Amino acid sequence: MLVTDIDGTLLDDRGHLSRANREALGRLIDRGVHVTLATGRTLAATRELAARLGIRLPLITCNGSQVVDPSGAVLMEWRLAPEAVDAVVDLAGRLGLCGFAYLTAGVVPVAGGERRADHLLGEDRARLLAPVSRTGPDAPWYGEGGAIKLLLLGEPAAADALERAAATGRQPFSALRSGPDCVEVMPPGVSKATGLSFLSRRLGLPMERVVAVGNAGNDIQMVQQAGVGVAVATAEPQLLALADYVAPPHWADGVADAVHRYFPH
Repeated sequence: MLVTDIDGTLLDDRGHLSRANREALGRLIDRGVHVTLATGRTLAATRELAARLGIRLPLITCNGSQVVDPSGAVLMEWRLAPEAVDAVVDLAGRLGLCGFAYLTAGVVPVAGGERRADHLLGEDRARLLAPVSRTGPDAPWYGEGGAIKLLLLGEPAAADALERAAATGRQPFSALRSGPDCVEVMPPGVSKATGLSFLSRRLGLPMERVVAVGNAGNDIQMVQQAGVGVAVATAEPQLLALADYVAPPHWADGVADAVHRYFPH
């Protein structure tokens, strides 16, 4: 099985899917090889790309908090408890971070996140709900039993501080970096690797037969867990150091290179 991250890995800096990457994945699918995507995006922001690629397998979305069928059926989901969402939103406000809580009903701006609505991808812009000004039992995540994830944006130093807070293990959440100014906040212990483990078990496929490709901090656990972990050359230094193979940059068809190397004709 090949599983690849999307932004900064499969797509170039303009969000463009190259012909080489598209054709390489298409050939794999035509050969009957399992291919899927593992992304911080929601299904709503992923399904169009998955359809273009002809992917029929479940997708690992929201950094592993959900494994979803392309039709929309949720096969597995992990959620941040409502009180954990409160803690994250309150801490984000103190640190000067803003962003979004992702719920089944839509995307809720928190800590002034409505100012960054241009950061939302695909159908998520249409799913934008009213901003939340206060945490507590009246917040919409209580009605859903928690949030799927939070995306927080701001100065790198503030993002560092939130990541350090999560790393102490004393917080009811974990944090994964998806960019210098972006922190993805997840249920404790959940990452793309969590979703990949679920999917590989569902397929009856040993992890040794999985090739995973990524570029950012939120790909580290997945790349470590896979039988073969690949980093594109533009990946973060920590990921480059632990990868089994470094492919060309994301803008130079790195995913296609990994396909040719590990899935030869």
